[in-house]
Amino acid sequence: MKFMNLLANENQLFYRFLIVCVWKLIIYFLLLISCISTIYAQDVSGIWMSYNNGVSEISQSNRLGEDRMLVNFDKKTITNIETNSTIDFSIKLKKSRIKAKGKKGKLFFQKLGTDSMVMKGAKNVQYNLKKLNLIHEIALEENDIASYLIDQQCDAVAGHRLVFTAEQFPIDKQFRQPHTKHRLINENLITPGYWFVRKIKENAFIVFTMGTNEPENIFQITSIALNGFKLMPLQHDKKLKNVNLLKTCL
Repeated sequence: MKFMNLLANENQLFYRFLIVCVWKLIIYFLLLISCISTIYAQDVSGIWMSYNNGVSEISQSNRLGEDRMLVNFDKKTITNIETNSTIDFSIKLKKSRIKAKGKKGKLFFQKLGTDSMVMKGAKNVQYNLKKLNLIHEIALEENDIASYLIDQQCDAVAGHRLVFTAEQFPIDKQFRQPHTKHRLINENLITPGYWFVRKIKENAFIVFTMGTNEPENIFQITSIALNGFKLMPLQHDKKLKNVNLLKTCL
C-alpha cells in the first residue's frame, strides 16, 4: 500500500514538473516571438524611393508623402528626387508609423521583403517604395555629369533620337518654376520632354521623359566610361525596357 502511495505521489510530482516545464516553454516561446518581432520592426534602414506613380488621390500639397519621395530612415528625413528640400519625421517602429513635421496625416509602412515596402496613408493613398542600392559611387558632380551628357551623347535611345539640352523645361519656365528640369528634345515627337541628374550619397541617377505627356523614367548610373553611361532601371516606360546604356562619343 505504501508503495502505491509513493508511486502516486511521484506521478503527481512528475505531472506538476511537466506542467511547469510546459508553461516555461510557452513563456520562452512568447518572449522569443516578441524579440524577433522587435528586431524585424527595427530592421528599417537606408534610403527608399517611391516609384511607378504608386500614388492615388493626392489633393493637399501640405500632406505627408508624394510621388518620387525619398525616405531616409537613417537620418529620418523625407525629400524628393528632384529637389533638395527636406522634411524631418519621427518614427514609431512598433506601430510601423512615421509622422513628419508640418504635414498632415501619418504613414504606416509594411516591408515586403528586404528591398520593397508599402506605405499607406489616409483616403486610400498608397506609396510603393524600393530600397536604393547605393554601392555605385560616381566621382563626378551633378553638373559635370549633365554637361558631359549634353556635349557627348550621340546615339539613339530605343530608336528615338534624343538631344539633352541645358535649357529649362518649357512648362516650368512658363510657370516661373525653379530651373531643376532641363529640356529634352525628342526628334520623333513634337513636344519636348525633360531630364535632370541627381546624386544621392555619391550615387548618380538620371530622370527623364521622352515627351511632355510621356511616362517618367528613372535610371541609376552605375558607371561612366568613354562609350557612355551604364544604367540600371528603377522605373521606365515599356519601350525602354532594354536600355542599359546612354552612348557617348568623344
